[in-house]
Amino acid sequence: MELICPIKQGIKVKKWYGLNSELKSLEDFKLCITQNFGEMLRDYSGVFGLAGHNGIDIAYQEGTEVYASHDGIAVYTEDSQKGLGVVVVAPGYKTIYWHFKSSPLSLNTPTQVKRGQLLGYGDNTGYSTGHHLHYGLKLLDNSGNVLNRDNGYDGCVDPMPYLVWWDTMSQEEVKKQYRLSFYRDPTSEELAHWSGKPLLEFLNTAIKDRANFLNSSIIYE
Repeated sequence: MELICPIKQGIKVKKWYGLNSELKSLEDFKLCITQNFGEMLRDYSGVFGLAGHNGIDIAYQEGTEVYASHDGIAVYTEDSQKGLGVVVVAPGYKTIYWHFKSSPLSLNTPTQVKRGQLLGYGDNTGYSTGHHLHYGLKLLDNSGNVLNRDNGYDGCVDPMPYLVWWDTMSQEEVKKQYRLSFYRDPTSEELAHWSGKPLLEFLNTAIKDRANFLNSSIIYE
């Protein structure tokens, strides 16, 4: 499972930025995190009955665009404590995005979305003291039920190990590029090598490999 980061702009609080700036890498994204998974910086046990923070909080300005981390079925919803947000469900997992201002999706209407599609605009609706995205991840069984619901985080797990930046390729994208470039599927070794790598790096390598192949096929008289 690979999840692209849900924002392209944010406030780099760990560098004392006060306004949104363009994010160009996963490392830039990490600078915008104000609270990590599992931390107890505020009294979450008294509010939600949790052992600790069950997601990551990402600082940004009001109205910042938030995007789907993966393909799935999205539902724009409202909660009395969490405010407005979107849940995107895929086979085996779902991602959660809270404290929205608004969304292009219709409220409470399941909608198919694609990886990188706009889900909504950031705010601080619900139990929130400032503009930020609360981003969560839950693993599901084959029936769509949340696994380990009693783990102290309402079934949430840390999403950070699964996050990649926007210009990296998922396994499905690697397979697609191999079919387009070499008219075959990648081997398991090739799939493992290129997953998470930048598309541009793959294309440059593929062009060189294709050129070498064509040169070796030329018969000189």
